[in-house]
Amino acid sequence: MVTNDGDERRQRGMRRRADLARWFDALVQRMNSGRSLDALSELDLWRAQLLTALLLVGGMAMTLALAVYLRLGQTAFALFDLSIYVCLLIIMSSRTLSFRARAWVIVAATFLVGTASMVHIGPQAAGMMWLSAASLLAALLLGVTVAICTVAAQAVVLLAIFIAIHVGRVAWAAYMPNEELLFIIASGNFLALSGMLAAAIGVLLRGLEREASLRQVAEANLRRSRQLEALGTLTGGIAHDVNNLLVPILLNSQLLAQTETDPFRRQLFADVRLSAERGRDLVRRMLAFARGTDAEQTSVDVVAMLLEVARLIRATDGPRITVEVNARPLPPIRANTAELHQVVMNLATNAVHAMPRGGALTLSVEPEAPRSESVVIAVTDTGDGMDSAALARVFEPFFTTKAPGRGTGLGLATVHRLVSSMGGRIGVESALTVGTTVRVTLPVALPVEPLPTPRVTPSPGKVDAAPTRVRIVLVDDDVPVLEATRRLLCSLGHDVVAMRNADDAVAAIARDPLIVDLLITDFRMPGRSGVELAESVRGIRSDLPIVIASGFPEATIDAWSSTPLPVILLAKPFDRSTLALAITDALMQRAG
Repeated sequence: MVTNDGDERRQRGMRRRADLARWFDALVQRMNSGRSLDALSELDLWRAQLLTALLLVGGMAMTLALAVYLRLGQTAFALFDLSIYVCLLIIMSSRTLSFRARAWVIVAATFLVGTASMVHIGPQAAGMMWLSAASLLAALLLGVTVAICTVAAQAVVLLAIFIAIHVGRVAWAAYMPNEELLFIIASGNFLALSGMLAAAIGVLLRGLEREASLRQVAEANLRRSRQLEALGTLTGGIAHDVNNLLVPILLNSQLLAQTETDPFRRQLFADVRLSAERGRDLVRRMLAFARGTDAEQTSVDVVAMLLEVARLIRATDGPRITVEVNARPLPPIRANTAELHQVVMNLATNAVHAMPRGGALTLSVEPEAPRSESVVIAVTDTGDGMDSAALARVFEPFFTTKAPGRGTGLGLATVHRLVSSMGGRIGVESALTVGTTVRVTLPVALPVEPLPTPRVTPSPGKVDAAPTRVRIVLVDDDVPVLEATRRLLCSLGHDVVAMRNADDAVAAIARDPLIVDLLITDFRMPGRSGVELAESVRGIRSDLPIVIASGFPEATIDAWSSTPLPVILLAKPFDRSTLALAITDALMQRAG
């Protein structure tokens, strides 16, 4: 029974402390204009709690002081202190003042009370303590600069009181022997201690603020790096799935184009293949982003790209838009093919959207100036145009002149970023009812000798001995990729056994090692990766040529480096020519 009573008392005590903490937090929140305490930094929260505690403690001290002043007959001074405290409470309870304004109010009130006490009662009362509290509060709440200014104001007040003592205008000094000398000593010591404490506290808090700011920056960078890491992982997973989607599109469009005699249908298949290749470039850019590297740049024929964009615009927007290309042969520019295509296509699409009732779209390219090392790509429309306000914000993310639901406002911001990454610049000219012209200036590619690609060169006799019809074991867990690759290999004249499982491939080769001339396997598969499959197969037949297809070449090389094997790496998504070349390289490697 005693134990239960003790537990109940402890629980009541815990509830009272919790209620008191909630009450105090509510006061602190009110001192911060109702802002949530979670939104404050650790140092700002501590300052707000200190300010609230000072008001509470100051109220208790004020009650004791009022009783003493009334007993000493200092009724006027007691009323003065009481009015200062009441006004302070009213001001502090306001929801319109900022925390810094509240801090200024309490420092000023403390300074005023200390000054009044020194003038009317003298140093034997708490006047110097209130003045000292003013400088300390200034250092704690407002910083070292305000604290030093407060100490300087204290010196002015003490000097004025000393002059009043010297001329006999201070009543309490008449009861002190050597009043001037004693006041000088007391004031000098007070100012020295007050200045040192205020400066020390101010410097300490400035260091804490700097440390808190650096910690917040570091935490923000850490969160950003983790978000980018997570985004990179997500991007890599998306890229893997998109690679597997693009492989059948590339391979099947090539097979269909080979058997098609109608020129129009052949062009349709060519467009499908071209879009798939653009998707392949986009996936490579996604993987470059996931790795934190820049997209690969090559020499790009900008005239051919403008003609391609014009053809796509004509095919999609019909006769309402007249598309014209003004270009003459120019040196290639140094850029990433997919990024430059995205820039031109985005600008052309925006131009078309700016002409809802139809109009003329002109794509042109010319040297920036005679003998210049830059070219200017211009996209001009005869659409609605923009006013000066919209023109000033045209590259801002999420700014758009389109109706809600018709655009995100990220297109031109992305174009600006891509152009900058390619070392170029972009400018816009526009007028209402006249149209818009966007000019992109890019540097010309410098002539660079291409680096030779390392290739295995077999002896002539062994090359001739390599069979033209190859027996291939094909392994991939993705059925559309497996079937599309199998059909393409068959069209190349090879005998293919397609398998969805690495264990089945190992078992088949173990039963008859000589039944297969080449193994083509995917890298990422459930249960056993392509590298692990290659290791198992090489344990059965060490001379078997192996091709590993992967949408993550770097990851494949990393997995490969632990157990180096003489295999050929085939980057996904691949087409007919790259697949045929990989087969040739693998057979030549065995022959060598």
